[in-house]
Amino acid sequence: MRSTPRAFVLTYDFHADAGTRRPRPVDRTKKHPLTAAMFRTFFPELSLALIPRLAHVGFSLTQPYLIHATITYVTFHRRLPEYYGYGLIGAYALVYTGLAVGRTDIPSLGSDAR
Repeated sequence: MRSTPRAFVLTYDFHADAGTRRPRPVDRTKKHPLTAAMFRTFFPELSLALIPRLAHVGFSLTQPYLIHATITYVTFHRRLPEYYGYGLIGAYALVYTGLAVGRTDIPSLGSDAR
């Protein structure tokens, strides 16, 4: 009989040849094998939950720069080219659309926890 701990299957690898997922054994001798296996197994689900939150944070952080650019444009609009104002309109549309899309999943995630 073996004296070393046997590996058990918790995660799956994508098998490129067959286009299916195949089991991958977890090394029990390393630290925190269950945690590592969980993150490897649920990586697609975890990354899908992070994308809207990261988009919301990114668009929220761009708002001060957008306001600064708008104040600069209003102050020096005679010296700046006309397309600068059109760019600001597009930037506002992009940022606020991104904020709206980034916020769509956040309330639904909180309501499932009840």
